[in-house]
Amino acid sequence: MKVPQRPERDGDDDAVRLALTGAAGGFARTLLPSARRHPGIRPAVLCDLDIAALRRTCRSSGYAEADLIQCHDRAEVRDAVGAGRIAVVADPELLDPAAYDVVVEATGRATTGYDVASAAIVAGRHVVMVTKEAHATAGPQLEAAAAAAGVRLLPVEGDQPANLVALVTWARECGLDVLAAGKAGEYDVVLDAATGRGRYLENEVDDGSLRGLWQLEGSVEEVLAARADALGPVDLRSAADVCEMTVAANALGLDADVDTLHHPLVRVPELADVYAAREHGGIRRTDGVVDVFTLLRRSDEASFGGGVFAVVRGDDPGTFDVLAAKGHVISRDRRYACVYWPHHLMGLEAVRSIVAAARRTSPMASGSAPAPDNQSDPEPMVMYGVARGRLPAGERLTVAGHHHDIAGVEPRLGRRAPRDVVPFYLLDGAVVTREIPAGTPIRASDVRVPPSSLAQAVAPAGGSAAQEPTSSRGASA
Repeated sequence: MKVPQRPERDGDDDAVRLALTGAAGGFARTLLPSARRHPGIRPAVLCDLDIAALRRTCRSSGYAEADLIQCHDRAEVRDAVGAGRIAVVADPELLDPAAYDVVVEATGRATTGYDVASAAIVAGRHVVMVTKEAHATAGPQLEAAAAAAGVRLLPVEGDQPANLVALVTWARECGLDVLAAGKAGEYDVVLDAATGRGRYLENEVDDGSLRGLWQLEGSVEEVLAARADALGPVDLRSAADVCEMTVAANALGLDADVDTLHHPLVRVPELADVYAAREHGGIRRTDGVVDVFTLLRRSDEASFGGGVFAVVRGDDPGTFDVLAAKGHVISRDRRYACVYWPHHLMGLEAVRSIVAAARRTSPMASGSAPAPDNQSDPEPMVMYGVARGRLPAGERLTVAGHHHDIAGVEPRLGRRAPRDVVPFYLLDGAVVTREIPAGTPIRASDVRVPPSSLAQAVAPAGGSAAQEPTSSRGASA
C-alpha cells in the first residue's frame, strides 16, 4: 500500500506516538479528542474489531477521514505512521512496536488485554492499562515483566484504580493514617423530589421508605440495613467494582474488610461515620481496607461522579473541629475524616499517564505509595467467583454486559483466597465439568477454561484448571 506523504505537524518528532486498542469504545471516545489536542501526543495506531465504528468515533472526535489509513500488515502500519497518518487495524497482532511508544490497552477483555500488554513489554514499549480485568488477573506477572524489561506499566489516570492510588498516596505523604479507601459505584440512587421515591437509573427502586431513612440516626448498621431492605431485589453490586478494588488493593497493600465488599447505600456527609471502626459505631472490622459504596442523594444534589475516597484517623480532635466547621466530612465523634475526589474523567485524565509512561516521570497517580507496616502481606489480592446457585455440569460461563459480570457467579476478593480457585476473568468461556453447589468457590477442578497465554501466566497462583483442546485465540480487539 502506497500512502501519500504529507508534512508532519509541528512537534510530531517529539510527540509520544500512541497506540490504542478498543478504539471504538467509550473510553476511547473520551481519550481521542484529548490526545488530538495534546501537543505532546500523536495518535499513531488505532485498533478495534469494528473498523466502521472506529472511524465514526474518530470523525466525531475531530479527526479527518483522510488521515485514517486501514492497514492489513505491519509494513502498511509503518508506512502509514511514517507518512504522518493514523494506522487503523482490526487485529492487535498488527500493533507494530516500531510504530508506537506507548500502548493504551482498552479492550476490556482480560485475555486480549494481557496479550497486548505482554507483547508491548517484550518489545520494550510502555503500557497504560485501562483493561483492569487483565490487571486484576495478572497484575503481578505484568509488573514483574515490565520491571525486567525496563518499561512502565501504569494504571490509567481517569479510572478509579489509579485515582484511588493517587489519593491514598497523597494522604500517606501528608502523614495521614488511611484506614479505609474506595470508590463510589457508577450510578447513584436518587431521591426524586416530586415522588419522594428512590430511583436507580430509569427504575423506581423503593416505595418511599428511603425518604424516612435520609438521616443517619442511631445505629449505622441498622440504618444501612433498612436502606438495603427498601431497595428490595435491586442489586447495586457489580464485578467491575470488585475488579477495580482488586487492582487498587494490590497497588496499595490494602485488604478487603469482607470478601464481597460492604457496598452500603450512603450519603457523602456520612462516609466518615459509616467507615468508622465497629467499636466506634461504623461497619469496618479492621484497618487498611478497600470498599465500594453507592451514593444516596437528592435529585438537586451533585453526584460523587464515581469518584474515590479515603477515611483517615485523627489524633487531634481540635484539628477535626476546625475542619468540620469548614464543612469537611468529619465523623460525629471527631475520630475520623473522609477526604475524597468526586470525579473520574476517563480519557480526559489519561493523557497524563501516556506522557508519564513515555517520559518515565511519576504523576501522582503512578507514584509510589508505601504500604503501612500492618499491610505487608506479600500475597496478592485475588478476585475469584462463587456460585450464586447450583451450577450444573456442562454449563458455559460467560463474561457479559456493561459491568463484565458472569451470570450465576458472585465476584469475591481476598488476599488469602483458596489457592486453587480460578481467577474470575479466566472463567470467561469456561465449561463446568462437575456440579458446583451454591455458595462454593469455583476451583480449577470444577471447570475447563479456554486456552490462553493469560491462563498459562496465572496458573501457578490460580491452580491448574484444565484447558479446552482448541488453539482458537478467541480474543477481541
